[in-house]
Amino acid sequence: MDNNFVRDKTYKESLLGIRDNIWSFNVKQKEVPFAPSMNGLLRLTPDGTKYFDRLSRKNRSDFFNNLLNDLAKAIPVPRSRLTSDEKNQLDLSVNEKQYLISIGVEETRVDNDYLSVETVFNNINTMVKSKDLTLINDGQASKYLDQSYGFIRTLDLWKTYKYKLLSIFLIIGLLIVLFFFARRRNSNGNNIAILQLGLIIFDLVIDITFVNYNAKDVPVLYFPSIVFVTVPIGINTILAFYLITQENKRQKFLEWFMTHRKVASIFTILASTDIEALSILYSNLAGFSSFNAPFSDDAKSKIFWGACLNIFIEDIPQAIIQILYKHYTITYDIIPLLTLISSVVNLTINIIGRIYQATIHLRNSKHSQV
Repeated sequence: MDNNFVRDKTYKESLLGIRDNIWSFNVKQKEVPFAPSMNGLLRLTPDGTKYFDRLSRKNRSDFFNNLLNDLAKAIPVPRSRLTSDEKNQLDLSVNEKQYLISIGVEETRVDNDYLSVETVFNNINTMVKSKDLTLINDGQASKYLDQSYGFIRTLDLWKTYKYKLLSIFLIIGLLIVLFFFARRRNSNGNNIAILQLGLIIFDLVIDITFVNYNAKDVPVLYFPSIVFVTVPIGINTILAFYLITQENKRQKFLEWFMTHRKVASIFTILASTDIEALSILYSNLAGFSSFNAPFSDDAKSKIFWGACLNIFIEDIPQAIIQILYKHYTITYDIIPLLTLISSVVNLTINIIGRIYQATIHLRNSKHSQV
């Protein structure tokens, strides 16, 4: 800076300039720690949602591509670090129809890319919330982003629901302990029934919870979700009360029923969700007389075929619904996850169980013929 270039504001006197090398600046390159990739949610405005609905499938793909280009230019960040699965999900937390969309931020892969995942994430959030003052508002697709929503990271299920998941594991552990206790008390009984009972109750609770709180996330799956919960319950209820009524016509069963009325009533109600609950009543669990009901062979056969029917009218449809829900949603909460696990476990156990029972029946039939 030359002499006399600046004057003192108070005295109006010229000031000396700055000689070369008087000021020097040393800039250290900031080391960015590695951060794993993460996904976040953006929300379209009502107008943006209407615009998106009018697009064809190909144009929707172009929309996501343009959105990533707009964001990469606004941050700025290499385009290769932004990804999208090109899915959308209806946001049920607002009154107007608005879609949520998922954007992924990839971890830093090259040395000269100084923006960490956290920095990119925060920059997108800040720029979307200040859309009117940033390049976001000028983008071909990013202009449709809802600035009141920002960029929200997707849930980390373990961090969010850690204690609830631990409580579930604790209950499972308790059931296993009870199983070994029952087995020690009476090794001849079908003591696995105690785990079966826990699964039946859990499946009922989680299915109803999913229908109430999550099924509407994918509108096309909402009605099937209701149907494949209520219809099996209706069929199982009719079959359960029919079997108990018919068995009570037999004196031996009636005597057992009158002695263990409360237990019989509870399991008849449980059988409305899964007819297999009645099989626990004749499992001889832990040697208790309340689980030694004298069901007839005909009743046991009907329970078997009712359980087979459940595979086709409940287990398979619910597993398919959960797989489709996982495919079509971009936010995956704890209830859908547990419902998916419950559906798959139930389906697997029921198929294996029915095959095992059928094999035992055929083997016994051959021995009786010999």
